[in-house]
This record gives sequence, C-alpha cells and structure tokens, in this order.
Amino acid sequence: MKSDHQTRDEAIESYIARREFQTDPYTFYSDLRTRRPFYKFNGNNWLISGHANVASILTDPRFAYADGPVSGAAAGIEDWESLVTNPSDNLVARTRRKCAHLMRLGIFGRNPPYHTRLRSLLFRASFTREKLAALALRVQVMADRMLEKLEGASKIDIIADYADPLTAQVITQAIGVPPDLPAMRRWSRDLSGSLTVDPTPIERERGLLAMAGLAEYLRKTVPGQDHDSKGMLGFLWEASANGQISRDEVLANCAVVLVAGHITTQHLIGNGTYLLLKHPAQQQLLRDNPALISGAVEEILRYEAPLQRVKRIAQTDVAIGGETIRKGQAVFLLLGSANRDPELCADPDRFDITRDPVQHLSFAFGLHFCIGAALARMEAGIALASLLRHFPRLRLESDEARWEKRSLFRGLEALPVLTD
Repeated sequence: MKSDHQTRDEAIESYIARREFQTDPYTFYSDLRTRRPFYKFNGNNWLISGHANVASILTDPRFAYADGPVSGAAAGIEDWESLVTNPSDNLVARTRRKCAHLMRLGIFGRNPPYHTRLRSLLFRASFTREKLAALALRVQVMADRMLEKLEGASKIDIIADYADPLTAQVITQAIGVPPDLPAMRRWSRDLSGSLTVDPTPIERERGLLAMAGLAEYLRKTVPGQDHDSKGMLGFLWEASANGQISRDEVLANCAVVLVAGHITTQHLIGNGTYLLLKHPAQQQLLRDNPALISGAVEEILRYEAPLQRVKRIAQTDVAIGGETIRKGQAVFLLLGSANRDPELCADPDRFDITRDPVQHLSFAFGLHFCIGAALARMEAGIALASLLRHFPRLRLESDEARWEKRSLFRGLEALPVLTD
C-alpha cells in the first residue's frame, strides 16, 4: 500500500509533466509557496519556492554544486585533440566518456576554487564593459539587417525568424567563431535537453553527441584564420599557452557558453515579445517612451524567467524554514516561483514595465550570478526596441502560446505574429 508521502510525490511528478504545468507553472508555484514552501519529494529532494528562502540558499556556502574531480588524466581520459586526431580502438566508447568529462569542465555547476579561476578568465575574455559596448554596436546592426529583410512579410515567426538566428549570431561573435545556425540549433536543443531533472537515456546520449559536435567545431576553428582572436575562444586559447587554463577547459567552457548564451537569450526575447503583444497597454507605453526598455527587460525577466530553477546540494545538515535539510540532499530552487512571490513585490502576477526595480532571481544570485547577465540584458533591449521600431502594427496571430515542454527552461517553441 502506498504512503501519503509517495502519493504526493507521484502527484507532483505527474503534474509537472502535464500540459497544464507547461502552460502555467505559476498556479503550482503559488500553491507551493502557500502550502509547502519547503516540499520534500522522492526521499532526498526539496522544492524551495519562496523568494527569501531561495535568495538565502543561493548565498549560503552550506549549499553548493555536486561537482567532482576534474582531472581526466588521473582517470586515463585523453585530451580531446589526442582523441580525435589519433583514433584507435573503442573510439565510440572513449568519445562518450570524454564528452561526459568535458561537461564536468564547464563553469556551470562548479564550486570554488575551480569556479573562481574560470569565472575570472571568462569575464576578461568576453564580458568586460568595454567588450560589451563594442559588441552592442554590432548587435544593433545585426538586428536592423535581420528585421529589414523581414519587413515585406505579412506574417513572421519571432522565434525562428528573429530571436533564434539573432542570438546565435551574437553569441558566436562573442566567442569568436563563425556561425553555423542549423548546427547551433541542434546542439543547443540537445545539450540543454540533457539537463532536465531526470533525463532519459536518449536525452543523455543526445547531450553527449552535442558536446562532441561543439568540441570539434571549436577545435577546428582555432587553427584557422577566420576566428576572431579578440573573442572568448582566441583569448582563452592564448591563456592556455600560459598555463592558466587547459585546452579541454577552453573547449568545454566555450561550448557551454555558446549554448547558454543562445538558448536563454532566445527565450528572453521570445518571452518579451509575447508579453508585450499580450499586454497592449504596456507595449504602447514602451512605444511612447523607448527609454523604458531597461525596465521592460527587467520585468520580462521577473515575470517569465528563461531559467526556471537551479539545483544545489546540502554540504551539511541545515535547519531552515522549520525543516532540516540533511547533508547530501538536493534542493531545487524555483527561480520562477521566487520572482512571483508577493513578498517580493505587490501584485506579482501583473506585468508592469514601470514597476520599481526588484531583486528578481532570474540570473540567480551571489557567487554564481550569471556571468552573461549584462550581455543578455543588452541584447534583449536592442532586439525588442528594434522589433517595435521596425513593426509599428505588430500583433499576435493567436492568443495561445506554444511553450516548450521542459521544466528547466521557460520559452516558446514558436511565436507567429502578424505585421500589418
């Protein structure tokens, strides 16, 4: 006979998989915040939904990523260049093992001091104020050219025709590699799809294949004359010659930044377009006063966070919120729920681009605050302002949104709009 606890666990897992959750997770989040702000499920996992608790755990050193050793040499794992340039027996198995190792070398999911070293290098490579200012000029040119080509169409898909190719081109410019849009779409979809709470064997395999494709794409770019030596890849490759970072770490981190910078900013632009078209009064406010764009981007981030949750592991027993989270247990911090907490702001389910600034958690918080936050904000601001300027009569084809069927990310599969 099933216990009440097992029944509740199964009910939650079943609900998260349902279409209702994909369409509207916020009703579920509200219920969690009210009834079970610390919800234990599957024995050793917790859902944390309130803003104060999520922000507190994000800055609490007693919670960290479940990282492990990063030295592949000790485990007999050869570097990527040796693997692909000197193939031998069991190449498929060795490649699979190597790709799993590369995934562990990225900055995402790593703790200090490894994280600290990588963050400093990546920031200097692509995310300084000077480099972002230079990139912003190129983003504006790319957005305008893309929209000019679309101006003759009576109907466009904001995701396929604009948000996806624009974000792919921007992040490849930041990395310093030539864009391969079809491959980027496939790699982003497959690698991010392997990051669900419990990926299927097929999703895991697709994630490994995506990492293999990205690693080889980056490796082949480095020796060529086309890559931008001022981008992240060129900067880090030079740093590897000075012993600051290994070549495998260069490939792994450029790969994960390519995917993260592509998919989350694509979702931000798509979600923002949908919200502005869904709320015509807010759209008109922005059209009348373009200076509101920064506040609009922040409200879009708060209202529909592209990244809905992050995971941490308790490093010791922690008493919090009247509960005890045991060492080794996982906490899933629901960023999308925290951003809609009434304790954060009044009337949180109202979309308001003039809202006073609030501490939304869409880029996380603390030590692991998103390193690409400034790039995403700049890119989304330019993309949305340019879209409204080029298409003064833009409107939704349908009120029904086609949300992706993943609980980790919040984004649209497609967004067809009419232009006249």
